[in-house]
Formats: sequence, structure tokens, C-alpha cells
Amino acid sequence: MNAHLILLRLDVRLIACGLTLLLPLFANATDCPPETMVQVTVFPDYYAVNKQRLGDVVALEASLGPTNERVVRLEKCGPAATQALVAAIATLNVVHNGVIEIHALPVVDPKCSRSQGERIFMP
Repeated sequence: MNAHLILLRLDVRLIACGLTLLLPLFANATDCPPETMVQVTVFPDYYAVNKQRLGDVVALEASLGPTNERVVRLEKCGPAATQALVAAIATLNVVHNGVIEIHALPVVDPKCSRSQGERIFMP
């Protein structure tokens, strides 16, 4: 009977050690956005993707290319960007079969700063 208790304690310790090693990996996985996500910051007069300013929805669509396996995350900067957000949703909804996430950011959010040295691209 003692042999059975020793094996049980050993099994519990192995499980505890395994969980201790795996928990940091789960924490890292939730902090990092997936590689299949494209983040688009929506301003009233342009869209920003990877430090690049896109002047209209057509340029945004061309920049994203085929995104059916990727998640497109639209982050709207303030209430003035609502019309640009609706235009992006309407366009991407036609050409994109994947997930489109919509997030509203406050104007004071650092992502909404217009002084990030972005290049302007207009087709």
C-alpha cells in the first residue's frame, strides 16, 4: 500500500511541475496578438497600417491583400472617425471572409497620435 501512495505522490508532483512550466507560456500567448492579425487604426481622414498612412478605403483594401485567414482589427480613434470606420467595414465585408474586429479607442490613446512619422500613400 505504501508503494501505491509513493506513486500517487510522484504523479501529483509531476503534474504540478508540468503546470509550473506551462503557465508562463499561457501568459505569453495571451499578451501577444496572433501573427494572423492585421491592426488598422482608423482616423477621420486616413487609415494607418504598419506606420503607413492610406488615404482611402481602396488603398486600405489593396494594402491588406487577401486576408481570409487573418483577423482584421479596426481601431477607431474618436467619434470623428465613425464615417471612415463604416466605409472600411462596408468594403472589407465584401472582400474579406474572415473575422473583422471593431474597437473604439479614446482620442487620448497613444495609437491615436498623428505624430508617429507615418508615410502617406494614396493610389
